Amino acid sequence: MNKYFDFLQKTVSSYPLGDTELGGKAKDCAEKSITMTRDYMHKLSRAKDFLEAVPIHSEFMQSQLGFMGEQIKSLGEIYTKAAAEVLNAPLPRFP
Repeated sequence: MNKYFDFLQKTVSSYPLGDTELGGKAKDCAEKSITMTRDYMHKLSRAKDFLEAVPIHSEFMQSQLGFMGEQIKSLGEIYTKAAAEVLNAPLPRFP
């Protein structure tokens, strides 16, 4: 399992997304998601029975929902900023 997550981490880290704010944010989100999932799998693998697994899973789901909310807010800000730049750009003059 660790080799799989190491492979994912290396693949995402090396994937070229351009030098844009959106590309950097997408890469950061993917890396954080992989790390969170790896931690969840380690905790879950140590659970001795179903009763120990339930709170681990609940904690993971809550953290994922919170993380998705952060991603939506952050990506919305990036899109809003980009749209404002486009709308505020001067129009070209034609002869």
